[in-house]
Amino acid sequence: MEAVMQVANSPVLWILALASISIVLWQTWLYYKMAGDYVKHTQVITSEEIRTSMKVGVISTVGPAVAVFTVAVVLIGLIGGPITLSRIGVIGSAAFESLASSAGSGGTVGTPDFTFSLLATASWVMAIGGSGWMITTFFLTKGLDATQEKMKSSNPEMIRLVGSIAPFMVFFVMGYGECMKKIKAPAPSFGVLAALIAGAVTMYGVNKIGASSQRLNWLREWSMGFAVIAAMIIGTLID
Repeated sequence: MEAVMQVANSPVLWILALASISIVLWQTWLYYKMAGDYVKHTQVITSEEIRTSMKVGVISTVGPAVAVFTVAVVLIGLIGGPITLSRIGVIGSAAFESLASSAGSGGTVGTPDFTFSLLATASWVMAIGGSGWMITTFFLTKGLDATQEKMKSSNPEMIRLVGSIAPFMVFFVMGYGECMKKIKAPAPSFGVLAALIAGAVTMYGVNKIGASSQRLNWLREWSMGFAVIAAMIIGTLID
């Protein structure tokens, strides 16, 4: 196990991990440039709105980043720092990578039975399993603009409706599925349900407090971060 972890943290793997991260950074810069060019030519939003959206976007990543970091710390001890960095930096789903590493190693990751071959297999399963995110992002994101324009020409209100309802439905379905899976398990657990409720209540409460006063308006920008942290704490305590 110790020899396997030495390979998992070797300089060669660090170089490969940084190379994969550089692709993500290049994609980020590319889409940022595309967005900047679009705003420059259309003047769809003002410079102040751009700064506000950037600030809100950065703040909104704090809560999810805490959740990912918590699982990533454990993942580093199981498969090493370079592989964890390359996977978390590309996809950002520590839970998915934990499942993929376990499946790829036949459940031996983190145990004395974890061999060099199983490390390679786990790495391939994680890489191939997460490749869909990069492929679809690269090839399909730009095409969404044409789809949006077609929807706007046929029904202008559809874009606003989909933008408001789609995120709620996605997270509702995911949350409902996870809650039912835990509640109907042979050993029922209500931690996920408690986390879901705590996150919703926290976000609603923080937004209400922020809207009550101009001085406290900054709280609304941090509502997602507070909600994720509250959900993690309450879910862990209940579970």
